[in-house]
Amino acid sequence: MGAVANHREHAYTGGAEDSGAGIEPVSTTPEPLPPRLRQKPTAIVGVAGIYDIRLLVDRHRGNLAYREFAESAFGVDDMLWDAVSPAQMIGSRGVEGGWKTGRLVVLARSPDDELVDKAQEEVMLDALKGWEQTPAQVPPGELTHKDRRVRTLPIEGAHDDAWVHGDEIARSVKFAFEQLQQMGLAPQA
Repeated sequence: MGAVANHREHAYTGGAEDSGAGIEPVSTTPEPLPPRLRQKPTAIVGVAGIYDIRLLVDRHRGNLAYREFAESAFGVDDMLWDAVSPAQMIGSRGVEGGWKTGRLVVLARSPDDELVDKAQEEVMLDALKGWEQTPAQVPPGELTHKDRRVRTLPIEGAHDDAWVHGDEIARSVKFAFEQLQQMGLAPQA
């Protein structure tokens, strides 16, 4: 939902048998996705997400591991923490300005997550309100509505369980496809 400083995302432009030579860097700054990104996703699924780094550190002041985590990833400048936190990137610099064709956001988290609390989901839901209320940009001639949705999905297990076991990741992706089907943006099974 936002680019991360000194982190490179890549756009794959080759075919299945390609050696990977078509991969090019897409983003290295906390700015919205650059125009050279050929196709932006229709949906994004966030699982056990950290959407506001400063909030994460502030809510866990008594545990230095959170500050060390943030500083090792982004340095000591908490202004940079805000710049790479999608919940802080609002308006033209955030989801609204950088993902105009987007249609669905799913935020999945477990109430048993011992590392990332519900405040992260809540702050991201708040940041997405304007995006959800703004009609998506649809190419001329496309026979579809311009609706957008933001949905939450409760998942099960501790913080790392989603990745370790994979069942809840699969359920989150399936949920997103079901939402897209309800919106008429994915074929029915």
